[in-house]
Amino acid sequence: MVNEVLIKNLLSKWLEHFKVAVWWDQKNIYNYSVFKSSIWEKPDLIIGRNNRFFAIEVKNASTDSNYLDSFTQIINYAQRPYVYSIQGRHINIFGFLIATENSIKGYLPNEDKIAPPSEGRKWAAMHRQIPINEYRITKMNIRELWRMQKENNIDAAVGGLLSNILNDQNSIAPLLFYKKGKKQTYEVWT
Repeated sequence: MVNEVLIKNLLSKWLEHFKVAVWWDQKNIYNYSVFKSSIWEKPDLIIGRNNRFFAIEVKNASTDSNYLDSFTQIINYAQRPYVYSIQGRHINIFGFLIATENSIKGYLPNEDKIAPPSEGRKWAAMHRQIPINEYRITKMNIRELWRMQKENNIDAAVGGLLSNILNDQNSIAPLLFYKKGKKQTYEVWT
């Protein structure tokens, strides 16, 4: 089983390669800056670009139950008015995302297969509601997280941190796939 700290470092290096700022929840041997929170339990990372910040819950995908536990954590973070700060400056979190060591490959669990194409998928991808490709289990898990978001009346964006390999097999740029309100979309940070 891979240590979560190693996964955070792997994801941080990947994100920094694409000029995404990364802050960790605690002091670390990799010398990443640390964010502060008004609560003891907090997300593992905060990432940001152009003054937009996302909180990331990092999980090891070696067991399904490990990363599925992150759903409840994401919902808890998103529905409470916690205060986050970086270097003494209060920041607003736009969204809360799940990530695993497989995020760079475009999926969350330990193994996954591409969902088959359909007319509905083509239409949604054309309207940038979903990436061109999605992995079956990851798709199901993110939709379940969105149901939990709706049931709990959460306004913040909620979803997964994946990679643009879902749209372009030659790109592993970070793809932030989320739903905010009734709108589901993604953004690629190249």
